[in-house]
Formats: sequence, C-alpha cells, structure tokens
Amino acid sequence: MRTFAILLTLVLAASLPSAVRGQAYTFTNKSVEYVIEFPSSKWRALPAGIVPERTRKEFIYSNRNSVRLLVRRKLVDASITPSDMVRRRQSRDQNLPGYMFLKEENFTGQLTGAKFSYEYTQGGKPMTAVIYYLEAAHRIIYSLRFTGTRDNMQRLHDQAESIARSFRLKNPRRV
Repeated sequence: MRTFAILLTLVLAASLPSAVRGQAYTFTNKSVEYVIEFPSSKWRALPAGIVPERTRKEFIYSNRNSVRLLVRRKLVDASITPSDMVRRRQSRDQNLPGYMFLKEENFTGQLTGAKFSYEYTQGGKPMTAVIYYLEAAHRIIYSLRFTGTRDNMQRLHDQAESIARSFRLKNPRRV
C-alpha cells in the first residue's frame, strides 16, 4: 500500500506542471466593472495604455503574433442596439483590404447581444475578426473584438466563444 501511495504521488507530481499550464483563470481588477473567465492561462492582460482600463482593456493569447482581444465599454444613445453597432462597424471596416463579411448572429451568454465576423488582409496575411456587442445596461454596450490570423482564429474559435459567454458585470446595478 505504501508503494502504491508513493507511486501515485510521483505520477501526480510529474503531471502537475502540464495541467497548470493550460489551467483556466478569471480576470478582474478594481479598474473594470466586469469579470472574464479565460479557458487557458495562455491569455494574459496587456499593460494599460493612455486610455483608462475602465473603458479599454487589451488581452493577448500566448504571444504578440497570436490572437488579440480588445474589450471596450461604449456609452451609446438609448435607441442604439447591439445590431446597430454591428452595422456601424461593418460600414467602417468594409474598406479594409480584402474585406469579406462572414456572418452576423444573435448572441446569448451571461449578457446578450450580437456577434459578427469578417475576414480581411493585413500585410498580405489573411486575418479574421470576430466582434461581440454585449448589452450591459441602458446605454452601455461592451465590445469584445478578437483579431488574429485566419488559422489562429480558427484554432481558438471555441475559446473566443467561451470567453464571450463568460463575460459578466461585477455589479449590474451600478453600471
């Protein structure tokens, strides 16, 4: 029995580093009004820039050449819906080189809204963008914009979907 316990301990200790590397984690901090569940520890927050974290926060998967996530808090007119935000973004981005609209659909997670995706080229590379517009409160819509090479975005599609579904407000009444 003692040999079995030692063997089991050794096996668990050897497998622990690989299990921790891919472990999910929760992002939140005092500067933002939301919580995001990341399915992998390879996602990390980038340092804050000039714009306050309350309105703009950026994340990266693994390294700078992979997928980026930009979270933005937008104050909109009372009549603006997530679908209106999609149309505005489409009209703005349709001038990108190689722009090709893929699809728009309703989205339901912790918050509801609209999701759309498109492809374009950047520096000769095929790129994909997937944007979620999530209605947080009257006049507040969060955008979650995932961008990366087409291959990386296809590989991380399920993670992006999981992240968007997990996005929630810390205190919905304060927003």
